[in-house]
Amino acid sequence: MMEFQIGDKVEVIGNDKGFEGSYYTAKVISKKNAYRYKVEYETLLNEDQFEPLKEVVNSNYLRPMPPNVPEICYSLDEWVDAYENDGWWFGLIDGKFGSDYFVYFPTTQEEKPFPLDKLRIHHEWSNSKRKWEPCEVYQQRIENTRNFSRGGNNASGSNNDNLSF
Repeated sequence: MMEFQIGDKVEVIGNDKGFEGSYYTAKVISKKNAYRYKVEYETLLNEDQFEPLKEVVNSNYLRPMPPNVPEICYSLDEWVDAYENDGWWFGLIDGKFGSDYFVYFPTTQEEKPFPLDKLRIHHEWSNSKRKWEPCEVYQQRIENTRNFSRGGNNASGSNNDNLSF
């Protein structure tokens, strides 16, 4: 389990019904015990809609901020996070039209278009390894790029079968 300090910027994993697959940016404002922290959300407001929402969260639902990896394109079937409704939602690139990428959200079974600046590469936090791990498609794209830049072939035998749009 990861330990956080007061002032750490974190993401809170949405676990309530209708919020599965979402992440919300917050700051740790106090530690209640070894497993619980009080956080203040950056984008969510309390019931009066004037103050940031503060709540006590189990450490299992906290993770450090993911790495900021600038991206100029995404691949078909690549896992991403899309920014909507004040948080990041986990989804899958399933198309592109113009400059918008279409993201399918498995938790809601919806598909919506997003501009590039509202997307980020999906990473999973590994508590056991204490590090971020990008999704498999992104890891394969990195390897294909390395092979291509070295003049090698990827597993398919071609120099570049990247499905980036």
